Amino acid sequence: SGIDCDSDPDTDPDENGTLFSSKHVKKDLTQLIEQFIEHLRYEQNASPHTVTNYAVDLRAFAAFFTRAGADGKPVTPPVGDIDPLSIREFMGWLYQQGLTKQSICRKMSALRSLFKYLLRAGVLEKNPAAGVAMPRKPRKNPSFLDEDQTRHLLEAPDPATRAGVRDSALLELLYATGVRVSELTGLNLEDLSMAEGLIRVRGKRRKERQVPFGEHAAGAGPTSPGSGTSMCTRSPSTRKGTSPIPQATRRVVPGPIFPSTHPAPTSGWPAKGISAAGVKMRA
Repeated sequence: SGIDCDSDPDTDPDENGTLFSSKHVKKDLTQLIEQFIEHLRYEQNASPHTVTNYAVDLRAFAAFFTRAGADGKPVTPPVGDIDPLSIREFMGWLYQQGLTKQSICRKMSALRSLFKYLLRAGVLEKNPAAGVAMPRKPRKNPSFLDEDQTRHLLEAPDPATRAGVRDSALLELLYATGVRVSELTGLNLEDLSMAEGLIRVRGKRRKERQVPFGEHAAGAGPTSPGSGTSMCTRSPSTRKGTSPIPQATRRVVPGPIFPSTHPAPTSGWPAKGISAAGVKMRA
């Protein structure tokens, strides 16, 4: 999921320091969750993936405490009724459902972010999740491509074909810049400046940064063999107005060649390449 138990999105209130008055402590949990999701989406510019995960997890939390009212309609308790015991009860139910520690950790992280946001906004006086021990995720050392595997992967595309030239350029760009695959798939053609040797990358929360690439990546195939056309020129089958990069990268990068590696085996490429060349690195 990419969500860490010890992290949460920036949930500071607006400049006036208050998003809600204290009377909203009686507002039902579902309404506040939806406002928090809108806050993440429109004010914090959280990625669609993060917004979706938080929405699913927080709505599941609200559904757990939803009961039928006297009129038969579903009733969610006021947010002020949620206490540490309530959160432990929900966590226990998640364990009973057979969820992994990683999944439970993600849901608890979403809850902590919600209550931290409501606390800063003046909705709550205490954070009910503050005293609840969170499950610890087992940490595994990811496996990465070694030097021979990296060479094999970089040489895999067929340079005699237009698709192979494009695929080679994508892989060389990953190796040269160290950007995330998700950042690479988010590139538009106008984000690439061959003259300056820079790409404009949109990272988490849509923050932009300029990343340089060297001559080797630049010369990985700027034109298709004999055609004089751009290596990333949109093919006839690509929908108008969309970039061909995401489709190409999903086919080239995921790892069918080395299925036992980490889901993002290219993330350590630059550091491993520098280290293999005999350059000492400091953290």
